[in-house]
Amino acid sequence: MTDTIYVAVYRHRHGEDICVYATEAAALKARADVADEQWEYEIEGKRKPKRNIGERYFEMVEDEEFEVIKCVVLT
Repeated sequence: MTDTIYVAVYRHRHGEDICVYATEAAALKARADVADEQWEYEIEGKRKPKRNIGERYFEMVEDEEFEVIKCVVLT
């Protein structure tokens, strides 16, 4: 039997945060949540987008990265 998990790695100037999610959607929601929380601190003069905030944020901010890695767990 195999299971799939999604490892989210958020690299930023203070280090990195690593979390594991059961679905890709949950990992991407975490990326969007980080972007929504950090937008006004990191991106001046641009309004938050209503869609794809996670993708847009990490394209614009050079010193941060959010990676989602699909992993198969063998049991």
